[in-house]
Amino acid sequence: MEAGGSSTQSIPHVGSLQIDEDHHWELVTFIVENHVFRLPVHRFIEESETFTKLYGLDELLALPAHGQSHPLFNAIELKVDIRDFRAFLKVLYPRRRTESVSPTTYDEWVSILKLSTQWHFNKLRKEVIAALDEHKKLSTIERIKLAEGHHISSWLIQGYLTLVERTSEITEAEGEQIGWRAAIKLCGMRERRIQQKYLLVSIERSLRTTFASDLVKIQESEAKYDIETKSHSANSPTNPTAPIGSSSRASDSGSGAFTFEVSVIPTACKL
Repeated sequence: MEAGGSSTQSIPHVGSLQIDEDHHWELVTFIVENHVFRLPVHRFIEESETFTKLYGLDELLALPAHGQSHPLFNAIELKVDIRDFRAFLKVLYPRRRTESVSPTTYDEWVSILKLSTQWHFNKLRKEVIAALDEHKKLSTIERIKLAEGHHISSWLIQGYLTLVERTSEITEAEGEQIGWRAAIKLCGMRERRIQQKYLLVSIERSLRTTFASDLVKIQESEAKYDIETKSHSANSPTNPTAPIGSSSRASDSGSGAFTFEVSVIPTACKL
């Protein structure tokens, strides 16, 4: 036996060899923007049933010739941005044992959110949402846009709540980004907040009612990812699992309560 423990004896007869269950990995080839990626397939299968079915990974592994040396054999083309895919691989397959799995930039986090949502890597998606939630570069407007694009209901409410409660007005540029319909409704709520020194009704509850139809659509998609969002805590003023009303107004039936109504663009905004 040579130094370092390596053996110089010949390899045993093939018939006596056994494949190790944990450390004999099958490889899969992906093509993204004319770049070839060759990766262990196990995490794609373990992390997302949706991805596995979408690209037939189980059937691919069952093919008799799977694993042959040609790099393009049974290659799967992914119609995604290569920057998004590379960021995604940073957390799925870090290159070094001591390397942090955290992406280095905000844009990389957003890329991972995009693909983990698209491909239903549910556990990873949940981790990315938690990380982005604390990221200093996540602006209020970006939070709202990501909430709508990637089905995160708590972020939509949180973003709208910030716009209603903050001191500065909603600007024309912000209104264009979040949509004029939402901006006008939020301006109405800001006007009411300014006029009333002490609110007799929860702003968050009013937001949930005013934007009920939008929330229902997001929550229906969000439910597919089985995520328990931060804003739906036990202390939340509303039950997150309860049906949301379809009224376009936010009102309170208690004594002295008032109703939010939007008919004109209020002076609380720069629209």
